[in-house]
Amino acid sequence: MHHNAAENNSNSWLDQMRMDARLPDDIQPDGLESAATANAFITGATGFLGRYVVQELLEQTTLSLICLVRGDDLSLAQKRLWTVLNRIG
Repeated sequence: MHHNAAENNSNSWLDQMRMDARLPDDIQPDGLESAATANAFITGATGFLGRYVVQELLEQTTLSLICLVRGDDLSLAQKRLWTVLNRIG
């Protein structure tokens, strides 16, 4: 079976991403949540990725979220955020 150069570059890139995603052996999470963490400041909350980050944080944590959202006033910014979040369920 022959592989072309594009497939080799793709596999190389994917392998590099997998290696970069691993923590070194000397860095290990302790599995404990910090009791001091109660708030999270989110930028891009209405963007393509940000809306999903906000949704997951709301569903999976007890954090209070502070979202930076563009709007002419607070009411319009809140409406923009809720509209985006309601679209994804």
